[in-house]
Amino acid sequence: MTPPSAVRLTPFCKHNPSSPICIEPKGEETKKLDSFTSQGQPSAPDSKIVSVLKGLFLFTPFSATGCVDTSSQNQIPNTPSSDAGSPDIPLDLPSDTPVVETTSTELVGFEPHATTPCGPDGVLTDLDEGLGVCANYQSGEHHLFSWDPQVKESASSLVSLSNPPDQVLENGSEIYITTHENPGITVVNLQNQTEKHYPFPAVTLNQPRYTSSDQELVTSLTPAYPKGLAKTENQVFVATANLLDSEKGDFRPGTVLALDSSGHFKAIETFGYNPTGIAVLNDRLFVVSTGAYDKKGQALTDSFLEIYDPISHERLEKINLGKSAAGISGEINVSDDRKKIILPTGNNSGDLLVVDLESLQVTPHSLKNSMASQNRIFFSGLQLTEDGRYSLVNNFNDGQSYLVDLNTGKLVGAPLSIDPDLTDANGLGDTVRVGKDFYLGLGGQIMQVRTTE
Repeated sequence: MTPPSAVRLTPFCKHNPSSPICIEPKGEETKKLDSFTSQGQPSAPDSKIVSVLKGLFLFTPFSATGCVDTSSQNQIPNTPSSDAGSPDIPLDLPSDTPVVETTSTELVGFEPHATTPCGPDGVLTDLDEGLGVCANYQSGEHHLFSWDPQVKESASSLVSLSNPPDQVLENGSEIYITTHENPGITVVNLQNQTEKHYPFPAVTLNQPRYTSSDQELVTSLTPAYPKGLAKTENQVFVATANLLDSEKGDFRPGTVLALDSSGHFKAIETFGYNPTGIAVLNDRLFVVSTGAYDKKGQALTDSFLEIYDPISHERLEKINLGKSAAGISGEINVSDDRKKIILPTGNNSGDLLVVDLESLQVTPHSLKNSMASQNRIFFSGLQLTEDGRYSLVNNFNDGQSYLVDLNTGKLVGAPLSIDPDLTDANGLGDTVRVGKDFYLGLGGQIMQVRTTE
């Protein structure tokens, strides 16, 4: 198999060596999912190189692991560590036979909706309703673009960007975009077509702290590898993973930076390593610290859900999620009633973690036995239906989209096989819901996934 970094986006790997695109394969050739074993079960594909966004590990989206070593798979522990301050985590034990429910809500089909301005060789790095960003490491063309969910082939460039973009956030008349090259936040004003870049400043830690491998004591750092974005009335927050060594999976202490209206940053030091997802809801700042993991996808430190006061930046709570690589895709999905959040995992367990925001109880739903690639599961995209009962889940490693009933943890209907080529560096990426339908990135394209009423 050709080394992942040589498949596509080679320049990207130079700047983001631990991105899923650049992770070492296990050595076998990648197989398509069109064959079955003699036992009648789908044959699991070998590693697929991930090229998704929205916080996927390093290309904010890129903060995940597409190639994983399942020989040392970690499951979420039955009881968090004693200092986690969280209740016991009930486990849904997977059954031997996948259970599929039939309901009035099902996936019924998909079709190409639009090609981004970065072209078919580009990568859609973040997709919101009506707005997106894309990068093309071959041509060097990167764009902030608009698109219309109601109109096909409606993606049109708003601004050509100087740096490859990661995530995008609309904030009034300004658009905030994170960048890995020249790490910082680029602010685009569409009215006057200006682009201003705010590089991340050096941070002196309140207390010296060791890296995730305990090999180096860190007293100061310059934040890098931005992930999720969130906003309040007066601040924009960005999580920074602060990767040190991609070969060893070593991370410096994690930070969340708050950019105020005057263009100044303040740093919040996270308890866990590798903060990825971030959201503001119920007057609280939620941060998912995914934890350290190596190039083969093995989780090395615990994941945490951390809760902060967005004004004082004081940490109010932390919930231990075990060595689950939770939130590795860089997004926190919130139900419309704002009572629960859903997190993907990156440790090959195939678990979705449902967090009740009132009780802070965490319920994992195991989907492993229902995936076509049962040993290589990376959830590269996840979005809730309008009623919050179901979740669309994209498994990058088998190229399929699944619908999950979050009340039962079971699949609903049949999955859709959307990615036709499991050998390239493109794959199912960032996802957004508009109305009852979903839209997701596949390389430089936007795909529409239709559901029943």
